[in-house]
Amino acid sequence: MIEIFHYVDSDKMNISYEEGKWTLAQMLQHIVDAERVFVYRAMRFARNDATDLLGFDENHFADVARAEHLSKSFLLEMYEINRKNTSLFFQGLNTEELSRVGKASGTECGVAALGKIISGHELHHIKVIKERYFPVLSID
Repeated sequence: MIEIFHYVDSDKMNISYEEGKWTLAQMLQHIVDAERVFVYRAMRFARNDATDLLGFDENHFADVARAEHLSKSFLLEMYEINRKNTSLFFQGLNTEELSRVGKASGTECGVAALGKIISGHELHHIKVIKERYFPVLSID
């Protein structure tokens, strides 16, 4: 993700590929927000919390996060620190903790699966950036 944003000029962070779609700043903020939610869920499940956790509205988060007022360097630093936190959290879990399951939005999900969801979510957005934003920004 850091490498991808190396190719994006700071003044292009508030551009979207189509009317009504998230800007690059909003997308990066969304990736951080979603990862925070998924890690929170993983922590609750790893700690044997049986509470059925509520979902979150990613579009509402994007609407109120004020990403358009945050600099590219700030967003990337937040991303990097959050990713380090996520990595350390999962590295600290043992096999038993990784195998635990909990419920979020009425659906069961495992701790290890949440780690994979975080990775897959980022890969999805990397693909979107390359396919939809790079052509608008004239980046190869």
